[in-house]
Amino acid sequence: MTGSETNASVTDSPNGLPHLQIETGVGDLLTPGNRALLERDILPAYVRRRRWFAAKDQRIEEIVISYSALIGQTPDNLLLAELSVRLSTRTDVYLLPLAIVWTDAASPLAQQLAIATVTIGTRDGILTDGFAVDVLPETLIAQFRCGTALALDDGELRFIATPQFTAAGFSDHDRICRLSAEQSNSSLLIGRVAMLKLFRRIPEGIHPEVEMSEYLTKNFYANTPPLLGAVWRVMNDGARYALVVVQGFVANQGDGWGWSLSTLKNADGKNVAATAYVDFASAIGRRLAELHAVLGRRTDNPDFAPAPANVQDAAEWAGDIVQQFDRAIDALEKIGDWREPTAAADAAVLIGSRGALHQVIYRLSEQAVGTLKTRIHGDFHLGQILVSDGDVYLIDFEGEPARTLAERRGKFSPLRDVAGMLRSFDYARAMAGAESETHRPMLESLHHEAVAAFLDAYRTAHAAAPTRWASETAEPALLDLFLIQKAAYEISYEAANRVAWIPVPLHGLAELASRLLTDKAPQTNG
Repeated sequence: MTGSETNASVTDSPNGLPHLQIETGVGDLLTPGNRALLERDILPAYVRRRRWFAAKDQRIEEIVISYSALIGQTPDNLLLAELSVRLSTRTDVYLLPLAIVWTDAASPLAQQLAIATVTIGTRDGILTDGFAVDVLPETLIAQFRCGTALALDDGELRFIATPQFTAAGFSDHDRICRLSAEQSNSSLLIGRVAMLKLFRRIPEGIHPEVEMSEYLTKNFYANTPPLLGAVWRVMNDGARYALVVVQGFVANQGDGWGWSLSTLKNADGKNVAATAYVDFASAIGRRLAELHAVLGRRTDNPDFAPAPANVQDAAEWAGDIVQQFDRAIDALEKIGDWREPTAAADAAVLIGSRGALHQVIYRLSEQAVGTLKTRIHGDFHLGQILVSDGDVYLIDFEGEPARTLAERRGKFSPLRDVAGMLRSFDYARAMAGAESETHRPMLESLHHEAVAAFLDAYRTAHAAAPTRWASETAEPALLDLFLIQKAAYEISYEAANRVAWIPVPLHGLAELASRLLTDKAPQTNG
């Protein structure tokens, strides 16, 4: 490497980007001078603009390139780097692959994600997020084929392929199609063979997405994309961090959220779209119960072995839900002017029933004792489903991003996933009905039909499972319990982000609360 602190400087290029001088290629990027400029002057502003940066409410105190590894055989290939971002309250780690493209060959995405302009000899180029260039998937797939292990100062990078990798049928002509660049993670398709996902924020510990994908693939759960491989940073002390996951391609008609809104928009009574929506809901119920059946099997793997919920578990679940409920009520009390009379009435019901609903939560939680707690999806909604030729595939097993890694890898009642989907159905009904007042009565009827189909299919598959995770008596009570939790979470979220949408979870929680407090209305959980 060449360069020093004394001969490096940042100058603005004509397009406003900082400029770096580089000797030969990306492998020569991190000279001492360039590293200092990147860490001190370039990356803090760049990282803050990225959508995957999760701490926009905090000041970036310092960014350090904690390590970098050249992937491939020439200086022009990919540089895989991690950034240690020190904030006012914590330090986060982010994955940022780096690549250089020539200015006259830079794609719009490479320009959008550009970090700096560069000069290499007499040629001008752009230093950009490696996700924007095809060299990233091409190079990573090549390393999986070889089973590469690259030495680092404190461990190594391991490219570990599963037995399904070879059978997937990669070729040198697979078209690259990027699904998301500016999201919490970055995903792309490799032909009709695989989906490759970069985990941007790297948690300290085993990543639940890779762990769940590996477990479900080994246990022959068919309705999720199979795990083909993963890139791990393995420390000398044995700690492992997942950086990249590659999963099998599933031909699909989009995710469940987008498909639902489109289908509901075209639904009219008992037409084809309405029937398709009910069938779709039934398929979700069946596949979710089959997932829970796999996760409910006995296993020697302690991370997945089911366990009976005890009195302490029930009390902890209730305590967490009471706290979530109280945060929602506190948020409602801060809203002084309700535009909709119905929303005002719903808020009054919940605010006036806070203490009584605390008692309901603890009463419902008693039914958890003796049921199974297992690994679950953890963040189940319509956006976590692929619609595929009349069937559904379950995806994205990361769990709720706001929860700690330990919580996302924890064991809970499978009924939490059921509650999450029921709330998602409610949002789809509200979103579809917002465009047409005359469409709402039909949507209301179709919603209840879909919910009934979902629950019927789930309960039928649950009853057929080798092991039940909740008795017929406990299941409705636990479903109500987790519906309270989910709707309360949604109220808090909408209050902080989308106040206009508070009436959706507010009405759902108020209806549920009224039923539970009177215990007279029929229990449909819809």
